Amino acid sequence: MISPIFNAAGAITHYLAVKEDITERKQLEEQLRQSQKMEAFGQLAGGIAHDFNNLLTIIQGNVALFQEPLNPDQAGCLVEISKATERAANLTRQLLTFSRRQIFQPKPLDL
Repeated sequence: MISPIFNAAGAITHYLAVKEDITERKQLEEQLRQSQKMEAFGQLAGGIAHDFNNLLTIIQGNVALFQEPLNPDQAGCLVEISKATERAANLTRQLLTFSRRQIFQPKPLDL
């Protein structure tokens, strides 16, 4: 901000300049924007993970129904499908953990 300084006759004799360093404020604003982006990404990841997990549950349930396949090729396919759905389920758990901003700490549970 620059303001003129006048003398008794009304003429400008000096200027007064006031400066403010806004670097820290700009950095904080950028951190806030990044935080908001990450929050939105977390919500999106959580929604996708839930929907994907529902699909995986259907696939895993149908694979479990075929316990006695008709031929060895089908048995191999079912094993591969089962492995793939388990890997996908692990990925889904990681996404849900990220979206909840929690540290993933699996614990044994006696049912």
